[in-house]
Amino acid sequence: MGESVSTPITGATIWISPEATLTNAEVAQAWPERINDKLGVWLQLTEDGALKFARLTKAHIGGLTAMMMDGRIIVVTQIMAEITGRIRVEGTFTEEQARDFAEGITVRQNSAGGIKK
Repeated sequence: MGESVSTPITGATIWISPEATLTNAEVAQAWPERINDKLGVWLQLTEDGALKFARLTKAHIGGLTAMMMDGRIIVVTQIMAEITGRIRVEGTFTEEQARDFAEGITVRQNSAGGIKK
């Protein structure tokens, strides 16, 4: 069974699927980077991951997606367009949190992390 979470984007409660669309295994690389004083984490997807995420985002433009790590929701964001290949995750990360998030994705290939719709 999934879980419900309140999102700051709409203020609504959304349902999180118990099955990940993407897992850590479909992330080839992850690294933190600051752009215009905004800290984020880039995710470079594998070829298979890019195809899966493109299908998900194309089918759900305007909807919400959540990223999780170790069973915790890291970020909920609105899908604005089809996304292929590379994802930039922005949030209110500290330098340490962004580094831990990037390392956690690439190190924990078999964890409960993933991207869910």
